[in-house]
Amino acid sequence: MATSSRVHIFYDSKADSAVLSGGSWLSACPLSSIQTKDYSEVARSTDASLASTRINIALSSVYAVRGIMFRMENATARAKFRCIRTDATFTDAYYTTPWMNIGVQVPFGTLPYGSPWLYDGYVAWDDPDRSPWAISVYDKRFGGRYWQVQIDDVDNPDGYLDISRLYVWDAYVPTLNYVYGNNGLSLTDNSISSKAVGGARHVLRLPNKKRWQCQLDLLPESEAYGAFWHMLNISGFDRECFVVPDPNDTVNLQTRSFAGRFVQPDPIAQTFFRRAGSGFGIEEL
Repeated sequence: MATSSRVHIFYDSKADSAVLSGGSWLSACPLSSIQTKDYSEVARSTDASLASTRINIALSSVYAVRGIMFRMENATARAKFRCIRTDATFTDAYYTTPWMNIGVQVPFGTLPYGSPWLYDGYVAWDDPDRSPWAISVYDKRFGGRYWQVQIDDVDNPDGYLDISRLYVWDAYVPTLNYVYGNNGLSLTDNSISSKAVGGARHVLRLPNKKRWQCQLDLLPESEAYGAFWHMLNISGFDRECFVVPDPNDTVNLQTRSFAGRFVQPDPIAQTFFRRAGSGFGIEEL
């Protein structure tokens, strides 16, 4: 995982043009399903064994990679995964991440006595509107074409794993983090409501989308008009991105991190001598 607690904004995923292989997946729910933007399309493994749930990723060319994410639609609280940068045969490992939790594991003593997760700290997923993400963040860019994802959820009671939407990202990480105070995570109202003649209001609840915003005030001008502008320009308002406000906040990682699109950013302004900044928001897909 990343060693920096600065915000990581991932963009320009190369997963959709990659060749996916490995594991054992149902022909009706193949690996190509995780290369679509529709989260309802899933790849389903034939069983939950380690050999059946691995994914080989062959990118179309050598790209800078700083993060890999995918959604686990039926993961258990104890599911783990790791990512490996490999050779073209997917046998020799050049870089291997540690096994990382997909769910939340809180320190011992955090949960009240009597909790079913008291001793190991693994907390059951409790968000009915969205599935957890497998989030792998790196503290530097890795150049290469070949990656392997290994998933360990062998005790899954379903007997298989459902996975959706794979991303293989580059990332923008500011040299100075966003300012305190002028940032926040919120929900947008996605409900549909109508008012009857008699005055009663009827509301249809739909999943509310997360929205995160921040202000970067003290970027070097070369960075603001370089790497930061490049990230905004490539992402635009139509392409997917992924925000991780603090990769080291593992307890709140699922709450604070999500895939989304940029909403209208503020103009890049020169804030001090040779310094510039901008504010922006990202809204969940």
